[in-house]
Amino acid sequence: YLSGYPVLNDRGLSTLTVDNARSLSDVLVKLVALDGNTPLPVRTSFVRGGSSFTMENISPGSYDIRYQSLDTGEIFRSERFELAQAKENGGTSFGRTILTLQTVPEGKSRSAMISERDFP
Repeated sequence: YLSGYPVLNDRGLSTLTVDNARSLSDVLVKLVALDGNTPLPVRTSFVRGGSSFTMENISPGSYDIRYQSLDTGEIFRSERFELAQAKENGGTSFGRTILTLQTVPEGKSRSAMISERDFP
């Protein structure tokens, strides 16, 4: 995580791995909670090109990832996804999600390019 940024929504068991292994560009990544009236960045991290980063103990809810290529300055948003957990006999089930960032031809990505205004 980046120093000075809050680590919120930290009362869950879910994990999210941001996989940047297929890119040479370093990225600034924000996990954004979508459950309220306004999108709220709850985690901010730096992920080097060719590597990955795992966020842990994420609370259940609706999220997206917003990330900026530090080479080009382009900013993208992933599709919305849900992180859930449920009490079961003998424990709690929760998600381990992997989101892969990759360079793909325009129009083929599941990520949408967004403006700096949408990168809180």
